[in-house]
Amino acid sequence: VINEATTSSSITVPANVILRFTRKGSLTVTTGQTVAIAGPIEASPFKIFYNALPGQGTVALSGPNNPVPPEWWGAVGDNSGDYRLPLQAWINAIIGTTEGFLPQGVYRCGGSLTATGSQLVIKGAGTRSRIMNTASANQPTFVGSALTEFDFSDFAIIGQSANANDGIVLQDNSSCAHSGNGSFTRIGMNPNGK
Repeated sequence: VINEATTSSSITVPANVILRFTRKGSLTVTTGQTVAIAGPIEASPFKIFYNALPGQGTVALSGPNNPVPPEWWGAVGDNSGDYRLPLQAWINAIIGTTEGFLPQGVYRCGGSLTATGSQLVIKGAGTRSRIMNTASANQPTFVGSALTEFDFSDFAIIGQSANANDGIVLQDNSSCAHSGNGSFTRIGMNPNGK
């Protein structure tokens, strides 16, 4: 994909097609439509999906991919702005299908990120990969519901000292808890944003 491409209806990209995005290449999803991508994607960590946030169009991944970065939906680890919607679109796309990768940076998030059903795998690049919860009090960073498997590793969740809002809440995860299919590895939690 070397230029901007726009969908006019829901489409499926078959498993035998590799989507390669150049720096100017992007895909705009029509509101209310879904682009189901069954094949691999090759792209650097920059925004390639437009109009693909919650309430807009949807990108559904099902093919083999290297770890998928949230930058593809427009999240930036620059410690500014509010990237909750791009982060949520990223989680929605990777849940149950592929591994998410959180590069180094501070990704500000002004509300809870939710994950429901199946498996969720997010790996970072160490403690310099951070999600900062900037929401008002009592809004955890992640809320997982009915996850059958989860694996969070090598990133930090930080909050602001004025708000008790950082953390992870797992609800109705009985199958995950009983089967041992959940893990936290090298996850940092700091309510003071440091």
